Formats: sequence, C-alpha cells, structure tokens
Amino acid sequence: MCENKNIFKDFFDPVKANNNEMDPTVKKTILKYCGDFLGGIWKEINPEKIDIEKLDGGTLNIIFLCSLKDSIHPLNTEPTKVVFRIYCKPDTGIISETVICSILAEKNIGPKLYGIFDGGRIEEYIPSKPLTMKDICVPSISKEIAKQFAQIHQLCVPIKKNANFMDFIDEWFQNLSNNQNLPPFFDIPEHYHKYSPKTLTIQDLKTEIEFIRSKLSKLLKNIVFCHNDLHGGNILLINDNNNQKHEDCSKKLNQQISSSKLMLIDFEFASYNPRGFDLGHHFAEYVFDYEAKTPPYSSTTRIPSKKHMFEFIFAYIDFQNPELSKAEKNQKAEILLKETLPFIPISYLFWSGYMINDGLNSKTDFDFIGFALERLGLYFMHKHYLKDL
Repeated sequence: MCENKNIFKDFFDPVKANNNEMDPTVKKTILKYCGDFLGGIWKEINPEKIDIEKLDGGTLNIIFLCSLKDSIHPLNTEPTKVVFRIYCKPDTGIISETVICSILAEKNIGPKLYGIFDGGRIEEYIPSKPLTMKDICVPSISKEIAKQFAQIHQLCVPIKKNANFMDFIDEWFQNLSNNQNLPPFFDIPEHYHKYSPKTLTIQDLKTEIEFIRSKLSKLLKNIVFCHNDLHGGNILLINDNNNQKHEDCSKKLNQQISSSKLMLIDFEFASYNPRGFDLGHHFAEYVFDYEAKTPPYSSTTRIPSKKHMFEFIFAYIDFQNPELSKAEKNQKAEILLKETLPFIPISYLFWSGYMINDGLNSKTDFDFIGFALERLGLYFMHKHYLKDL
C-alpha cells in the first residue's frame, strides 16, 4: 500500500497506473518542481512544451523521464532531460537513500542530484541500458562489475554501521506471520525436490531462519557499505552518444568496456552488511530471467562456477589492493570466496520472504510468488554452504 498522500499517489494504484492519460494537474506540478530546481527554460515554459514518460520504477518508486520538446532549447546549462522520482513511502529510509545518492553523485559514481523535495527528487538522466542476465555472465563485463563493487564497498557513508540482513529477514517473517492471506503451505517447484521438501509452512521458514541465526558468529565480519540488491537491472551500461537509441548500446557488449562505462543505481536497500552478503546476492541472481513470463524463472545451468566467482573476486581484490603481488591477491581472493559462498543461500531466503509478502499483497501481474518459491528451492540447493561453516 502506498503511503504517499501527495498528488502522485494514483500512480501506485495498479488500475489507475495503467491509464496512459496523465492528469494535467500532475504534469503541471512536475514542471513546477523542474522549474524551481533546474531554472532556465524549465521555469519559463508551459506544460505543453515538455514530454513526460512513466518508466518502470518498481514497487517503492514511480519514475518519470521529463524531456523538453525538440523545439525547446536551454537558455544556459540546464539539462534537456531529467529523471523525476517519487517515493511510495516517503517516511521510510528515504533520508538515508538521499544521503547515499548525494555522496555517489559527488564522487561521480552515481547520477547528479538536481533537487530534493518532500516526497521525491530530480536526478540526472543518463542514456543507458540495464544489463541482462546474459550480460552479467560475460567475463569481461563481470570483472568490471567487480570493480564497481570494490569501489562501493570502500565508501564511508553516514548511516548506521550495523549489519542488518538478519533484521530484514526478521521483519519480513513477522509481516508474513501476520498476513491474513498467508496460505497453509507453499509448494516448492518440482525441479528442486532433489534438494528441498515438497512443501514449506511458515513454521518451516522459521526453522530455517533460526538455522541461519545459529551461524551468525561466523558470518558477521568485514562489514562494509553494501548495495544489497545488485542484479543486472540495477547496473547500467552508459551510452556515450546521447542521440543513440538505448537498444544500440548492447553492441558495446561485444567490445572491451571499462568500469567507468557502468553505473550502479537504485540504492533503496543499501546499508552496511558483510561484504560477502553483497557479493553472494549478486552471484545468486545469475540464475534468474526477469523477462520470463511463465515458470520456471530460474535455470540452474546459469549458476556461476567457483572459477568464475574466483575470477570476479580476484578483480575485486585487485582493484582495492593493486600493490599486492599476484600470490597475495590469490590468497585474499580465496578467503573472500569462502566468506561469500554461505551468503548465496542466505540471499535466496532473504528475498524469498520479501517477495512472498509482495505477492500476497500485490495487484500487479508480476509473479512475485513464483519467483519466491524458486528462491526457496535454490536456498535448499545451496544450503550446504551454510552447513559447512
């Protein structure tokens, strides 16, 4: 349920959000904010002189791409296109996310921040394409993503430094326990029955959570600032040519790219956590195809090999410690790989409960429950990494 009671709240209503007609009052309000923060021509034109396109912003935001019409030109250095972001729950974690976005922008590793207002913000528009699940498996791309991780993990951000992944799990479990729509059990997809039970109850989930809790003393180390949700959709491949269509950006994947051509976005789940948690979640995401319309949504053939994970982590270590010898980097990479592996099953459980809650409450077409059940199957498939601790 959206808690944002301002003029934009209808965009979180699944029925009204599918209506392509934008309320003239909303368009006028968006232009007013753009005029106040961007100045220049944005302050002088009327709503008919701009185009506004609603983009996919997930469940926590609505995002508009606001563009000057081709016939309208800037007066000074104001941008011709911006991203206009509205928060669904403006009182939940938004201060932290805004601080994070400001720091990333200052360090040129995130979009520029043009304005912050009650309930949202205005950001730089960066012509780009999100990486697909196939893209993130390409070795040359993967190594550049590793460097992005290494850079983010070195940041010092003025938010709580406590690892919070277990708090997040406890929160969704409590919400799930109190959900009146909770079914008596969940059916795990058949192709995971070799590793998992056929069904799971809420009590079974609690048992798995307590099993993870029993391992915390061996997991809570090397706490760093983490993105916590770094799948391909949150990694942009930047298009150098602003006039080039987004689809054409994919041609770059056949060429050598640098990490400066990648940008991480959507830090709404960012917090401090073990570095292995962030890396483990990224590897866990390799198996999913978010473009699939029907189950199965995951394929175990895409599980990254230990060799691939080691090479990824070696690139991470190399970025943070370029002065070390290859032997020293290998040693550090081996240690970090061992830290990371137990967080792969934790990631699957971490997000399964979150997606079940969303699925029980959502009116959208996205199959939250289907993805969640596959995550539960994958949790049991990888649970041996936790047992080995």
